[in-house]
Amino acid sequence: MMIMKKLIYSLFILLATGVAFSCEKEKEEPEQKDTLQILNGEITFEPNGGQGTIPFEASGTVTAQVDKPWCTISVEGSQIQVSVTAYGGIETRYANVNIRCGEASADVTIHQFGVIVRSFEASDLFLKNAAAEFDFPYDANATMQVSANVAWIHPTVDGNSLKVSIDRNDGKRSRTGTVSWNIGNMADTFDITQFDPEESGLLGAWTWKSVRVNNGNELLLDANLTETASGQYELSLTSDKMNFKFTDVQTDGAILRIPLGREIGTYAANATTTYRAFCMLAPGTSATSYNNTNAVTEGYYTFDLSYDDATDKWTATARESEYANKNFRFEYWKTSAHEGSSSSRTVLKSIVLVKE
Repeated sequence: MMIMKKLIYSLFILLATGVAFSCEKEKEEPEQKDTLQILNGEITFEPNGGQGTIPFEASGTVTAQVDKPWCTISVEGSQIQVSVTAYGGIETRYANVNIRCGEASADVTIHQFGVIVRSFEASDLFLKNAAAEFDFPYDANATMQVSANVAWIHPTVDGNSLKVSIDRNDGKRSRTGTVSWNIGNMADTFDITQFDPEESGLLGAWTWKSVRVNNGNELLLDANLTETASGQYELSLTSDKMNFKFTDVQTDGAILRIPLGREIGTYAANATTTYRAFCMLAPGTSATSYNNTNAVTEGYYTFDLSYDDATDKWTATARESEYANKNFRFEYWKTSAHEGSSSSRTVLKSIVLVKE
């Protein structure tokens, strides 16, 4: 009986010890926690936008949200896909991505830089009729967008260079197109004009037709427009007494400009007396009296060019409204310095150049 009691007691002690050991083991096991480790905590984008990733390691399911509409995200496997739209501003903008795995969380800042244009120069072009190509390099952290408003101008962007090709102009008249470009919110335009005076028939013989103010008589002068160098022109006028030459004549296919206030040649008053000739604009109708302070002695006198398809002829009409109440004057002086009293003047109006 005693032996039985001892056996029961031993079993009881053994059982109690096992239970106690089991409880102690359970208490020793650590409680599992959610873990989240971001492997790239800062993402940057250029103004053009694009895609990027935020890699992570996590102990469970990951969710994420972003606080800006220009940035979109999605969780795919062990990374977050980030997509950013193009940006035209100049200041850096930011978005915050909040990432969670259960109770664990982390924040990642998305940076998108503003547009920086360090250098770009493109100005208006004036070309002859031949086909041409131009290359305008630029330095910026964003891609240029470019377009043209005419079919004969072809702009493209190749790396950090704006390339422009121009078709040949087979017409008589000048033509102008506009190239528009933008880098982010920075935008501008430049014009391309294409015209060749020689191919279009502008060069050669003309007739200068005008009316004298003092007596209403017509003054006709033989005129000749020539190219003295690439893009440089001169207009000569001659008669039995006059031998004039306007240098630095400007033309762009739609207008013709002749300079004012310069010595243009000589006027033979008679067989023994020759004067130096100048041109200017001044008010009044008298051939001999006007207020010098109101005279235009510098600048250019503009003629509007027009082409007639039926006759294949050009005319150039003086734009008199450009200098209101001013008349064109040939003035004849005794000195080359254009000083002292002039000997006489020829005051003209209604000037038209007619191509022969």
